[in-house]
Amino acid sequence: MACKIMLVDDEETFLKFLGRLVREGCPGCEVLAFSDGLEAEKSAPLLQPDIILMDVRMPNTDGRDICRRLKNNPATSDIPILLLSGAFTESEHLFTGMESGADGYLCKPFVPSELIGKVRALIKAREETRAPTDVPSRSRIKQAEAIGLLTSDIANDFNNMLTAILGNVALAKTSCRDEQKLHEYLEAAESAAFRAKNIAQQLAGLSVAVRPTKSPIHVAPILRFLVAQLLVPRNISVRIRMDANLDLALADAHLTHLALESIIEKMLEDSAGDSVEIAAQNFKLPGRSDALDRLKPGQYVQIRIHRPDTKFSEPTAWVANLDLDLPIANSIIRRLTGEIRMRKRKEQIVDVELFIPSVTPIGSAPILSPASQGEPQKASRSPRVLIMDDEEAVRKLLACGLGLKGFDVDVAGCGEAALQMYRDAQRAGRPYQAVLLDLSAPPGMGALETLQHLRQLDSGVRAILCTGYASDPALMDYKAHGFYAAAPKPFNLNDLIEIIKRAIADHPSA
Repeated sequence: MACKIMLVDDEETFLKFLGRLVREGCPGCEVLAFSDGLEAEKSAPLLQPDIILMDVRMPNTDGRDICRRLKNNPATSDIPILLLSGAFTESEHLFTGMESGADGYLCKPFVPSELIGKVRALIKAREETRAPTDVPSRSRIKQAEAIGLLTSDIANDFNNMLTAILGNVALAKTSCRDEQKLHEYLEAAESAAFRAKNIAQQLAGLSVAVRPTKSPIHVAPILRFLVAQLLVPRNISVRIRMDANLDLALADAHLTHLALESIIEKMLEDSAGDSVEIAAQNFKLPGRSDALDRLKPGQYVQIRIHRPDTKFSEPTAWVANLDLDLPIANSIIRRLTGEIRMRKRKEQIVDVELFIPSVTPIGSAPILSPASQGEPQKASRSPRVLIMDDEEAVRKLLACGLGLKGFDVDVAGCGEAALQMYRDAQRAGRPYQAVLLDLSAPPGMGALETLQHLRQLDSGVRAILCTGYASDPALMDYKAHGFYAAAPKPFNLNDLIEIIKRAIADHPSA
């Protein structure tokens, strides 16, 4: 039977647009369109739609009130409801919407792919809850799905703010080198902001809708950064051993950083020792192994974290199930198709091993990691960069930060403006060597649509996708959408500059 989707909105033009969007995003679905909220409420028990998309603000009624009544009606209580609103877009509105029983809340204007992603997730959740199960389990599934739908929105807003915070702190540090105290304070603020960034990533990492953005990364800088941040301030002696020709890990840089941080913090919590050994080496698994039963044969980066001050006075065993000890790290590594296991003694973790799929370094592919990965080829003098982002704070930050590094920067608040500026620059004989595009720039064109037009003007355009939506499909497969690289927000300004330099060095005009 075809999936039935009920659309409720008093604006006829938007209702038609929404119907077309849903039909294209969910082929084969049956669309039931209503411009009257009360009429839709009466029809829902009879039509039994699989999902309802409903506007909040409608004449003589409130979508939240209708949602509350439908959820209290046994005949419609299990129908997922996604509320849409262009008027009630503040954080408190999100929570009041969820309090009405809604399974999701989306502010207008929205990214079409985001809406379709939520619709598909809700339909899937409905199908799962239809399977025979107990009432408490069904309730937990619905709550988990609602939380999952909210996390990407929360993380995106949080990441936008943190991008501006981290970037401005970095600029202030550069401008105040002689003020030692101020420099120390700013470093502390920067560290706190990075910890806050990890909170947003935990939200995204625990969301059922989020998959990691895999790209070749260096694990050595991540490990050194964590040693400096977590171990050195606590006066813990650290011994680091790494292969000189260590392969690149095929992983998500930020999530890998988060997993390793969780592991180190847990080991420090479990042991009172004052030394740590960290090793990273290339590892080849020629065939299936009982000890590493989740891994496919292939090449891996093996990372081992060991507490040598813990003496083994009794046999210990490697344990692969970390669900109760390190849920975040365990979830992340499994999503990277790797494996994590630990060795415990008297309930204390004394060894942790991680196996992450690897690739042999080739060429100068863009790599995003918490530290610079070496100097790319030098670009021409005053390379030109165009930035498109709807957040003014982010535009100002990037214009200032790149300007201080010698770039000639122009900014635009939407895709239409960026497209015109790119066209004008070509005509003036001063083309841009790289373009940074924000995924969403309401009410204008976002990154995907803008890049399509840019490629018509310049087939060799070097576009870098920037976004705080960690779960968006475009970020997960940016190359398939025509982007040269991707930089999830919040990013370290120096890391972003390295990516831009690589993009410029690889431009046909370079």
